Amino acid sequence: EARKREEQNIASMKTTLAQAKKTKEDYAKASAQFKGTPQDKRDLDAEVERMNQQVAKLENNIADYNRAVGVSRAG
Repeated sequence: EARKREEQNIASMKTTLAQAKKTKEDYAKASAQFKGTPQDKRDLDAEVERMNQQVAKLENNIADYNRAVGVSRAG
């Protein structure tokens, strides 16, 4: 039961990570093709950077959770 819940949590986190990566890619493409004002371009670039940070944080969270699950299974 607990193991199944852990696997569901990891799957959910991986789905969230995939969605965040897709959003980040979409923002990066939009930024590359952007034709608006310099301020709007800076705002979009800031959003891309925010998404980069979110993706990195999600990747770290998943790795940490996997380690914690591994320790609990070993213990």
